[in-house]
Amino acid sequence: MATKPSIRLTYEDYLDFPDGQRWELIDGEAFMVPSPNERHQRIITELTRQVGNHVKDHDGGRVYVAPFDVVLDAGGDVFQPDLVFIADEDMGVLTEANVWGTPSWAIEWSRR
Repeated sequence: MATKPSIRLTYEDYLDFPDGQRWELIDGEAFMVPSPNERHQRIITELTRQVGNHVKDHDGGRVYVAPFDVVLDAGGDVFQPDLVFIADEDMGVLTEANVWGTPSWAIEWSRR
């Protein structure tokens, strides 16, 4: 579900969205993200376990799962990928609330 704003929405606008719903901004346009199904959750849980164990064993960064904001551009690009990895050398983009800029890598799994 997309809303067609007359103006480009920003990260500040995104912060005012209602709690309890997942939204993403793409080019300043808001999209509601549907809840994941059971298969999706199983796959992401397994990926998180495997990636998390690898990162722990190799002391190489941090792993986060959705919902966790990735703010590519405060002017209108905010995503919540299923899985986000931030390598030690990229920790400068990590804040208490989100990741600013491009994370080391991210996974978004589609149920299609």
